[in-house]
Amino acid sequence: MEANEVETEKVQKAEPVIARFSRWRDGQGQLFLVLYKVGGFDVGGTWRVKQIGFLNIDEEQPREVPLREFQDWIEAGILTRFTGVIGL
Repeated sequence: MEANEVETEKVQKAEPVIARFSRWRDGQGQLFLVLYKVGGFDVGGTWRVKQIGFLNIDEEQPREVPLREFQDWIEAGILTRFTGVIGL
């Protein structure tokens, strides 16, 4: 009779979050503030971003989207980086 092999469960570590602030503006003049990036390590040990967390300043509405979707908005010209001063 063969001994049963005991399978150990892999414990998934919480995905690291990196605070990353940048300002973006859409074509309608709404301001978006990127607050953080969520990611994890790939097989080779390189940290990769998976999600972007941002806040729509005008609507005070937080949102999290996949990195690829956020990059598509930038490439399509929907979002452009904003470097000016934010007035209150």
